[in-house]
Amino acid sequence: MKRNAIYTLIVCLFLAACSSEEEWMISDEQTPAIELGEDQIAVQLKLQTTDFTVEETRSANPIDLQIENPMYNLWLLHYNEEGGLVESDTEYIHLNDKGELATDYTARLTLTDSNKGTLCLIANLEGTVGGNNPSTASVPNNDNRAWPKTLQLLQKELLTLPINRNATDAKLGLPSKMFMYGFYQGTLSTSHPVNITLGRMAARLDIVIKAADSESTLSNLRLQLKNAVIKSHYSPMKVGSEENIYVDFPEDNTFKDKEVTSSSPITCYYFTGENITPESGKETVLIVKADKTTSETEKREVIVKCNEGDVGATRCEYQSNPDYDKQEGGFIDYDTQNKYRTTREWKLYRYIYTYVYYRKEERIVKVEGSEKTVPCTYTIKLGANAPGTSDDYSLYRNNNYTFNINLK
Repeated sequence: MKRNAIYTLIVCLFLAACSSEEEWMISDEQTPAIELGEDQIAVQLKLQTTDFTVEETRSANPIDLQIENPMYNLWLLHYNEEGGLVESDTEYIHLNDKGELATDYTARLTLTDSNKGTLCLIANLEGTVGGNNPSTASVPNNDNRAWPKTLQLLQKELLTLPINRNATDAKLGLPSKMFMYGFYQGTLSTSHPVNITLGRMAARLDIVIKAADSESTLSNLRLQLKNAVIKSHYSPMKVGSEENIYVDFPEDNTFKDKEVTSSSPITCYYFTGENITPESGKETVLIVKADKTTSETEKREVIVKCNEGDVGATRCEYQSNPDYDKQEGGFIDYDTQNKYRTTREWKLYRYIYTYVYYRKEERIVKVEGSEKTVPCTYTIKLGANAPGTSDDYSLYRNNNYTFNINLK
């Protein structure tokens, strides 16, 4: 199993000092000025993504964040030093088709005397819109249709993730968007930017399946993910199993018509919420059903094409009527089943010969007529804190897990 490092988005909140009489001008000249009330400051939002090295991601080909974690909108929440929600500061922000702020965006924050508080950012959670203007949404489409009044309740609130529990196509089983969450807690000063890292609230499972040996072929594959987690807290923490967080996906027939061998694997993808130290029987598992075709093998000497200087090379002498099975005048290459023969051509009162060469190799080959097909069912538990850890099948948010499964 290979676990990729997290993919994140960075949101910089640049705080600028403004009195109630001043106007905070956004850099886009087409955007109107923000009017500030008493004890308010203007907050300018800028989105940026981080660049990860191969060592940091543990991935040879890190995926662009606009593809891996697309963003469509943001909720900005402000909780004061006592943990109470400052409802007037709640902002719903739409992004453009590229997951970027269409213009420089400026929000308002109402500060307390200590200027301390918590800023929370939640990505891809839709809002209930009043009228035709999507930027006027004030009610979130979460399970409770309202924001918790305190920070503690927000962190513990259960949220149903946008995972299609009825997905039946493992190649298309990933949602088009996934919730992301991040927060900053501390002093909201006017002298330096605040960085908030957004993390995806689910794990992605990349599952590669192949036959364990070259003598086996798997066909009629049906996959089913069981004990997938569809609920999560905003802050990372274990969810009690009594919350009905587990679902079983339906059986997936995406690869039913594909043959799988040791050299021809399949890859499927799933999202699941984090499953932290699950109880016995609550581990996230993949059920694989397949028809396994095997055959007896034997060691046999075969004829293969080679070059003149190769070790063990034998030259075929010319025969007007070659016997390919006896390698007289020609031969049949075992790997390609192509026929090769030595030829000659009359030139300048003599024959010019073009020789072909073969050699004998010992191979393990299938015995004709020995094939048999049996139905097989495999149950694979997914997750672990580290390679070699067998007693903990945890799956954590904001991670990409690659499971290489060799079916015997």
